[in-house]
Amino acid sequence: LREGIERSAVLANPRLRSVLHVNRIVCLTDLGRPQEALADIDYVLGLRAEDVIEQAGPQACALRGEVSTVLPVGSDQFLGLRTAGGQVFLRVGKDRRHREGERVELSVVTSRLHLFDKASGESLRG
Repeated sequence: LREGIERSAVLANPRLRSVLHVNRIVCLTDLGRPQEALADIDYVLGLRAEDVIEQAGPQACALRGEVSTVLPVGSDQFLGLRTAGGQVFLRVGKDRRHREGERVELSVVTSRLHLFDKASGESLRG
């Protein structure tokens, strides 16, 4: 992946760069080494609260963390989740019971991830 990322800089193809960086983050996170992905990445990964699946399948991208807040809102609830990469807020169904301090594993709809250049804020989607 690192070689692909270096080569993509020469091509000036933001979509390819985005895919390679997202894959690197996912792979290192799945290996339990998310800090390695964060140290040299000048991008921000965007995820909408509704793009989370509560029951992970075998091919899912897992998001693991500790519940920091639970906010019931109508038919949903919002969870504050402390992850290795920072704090995120996610929307989950009201029927699931989560408690502060609980360790959870949720899935992310990877096709809905967004990658932004940290300095400019511009989307890297082509």
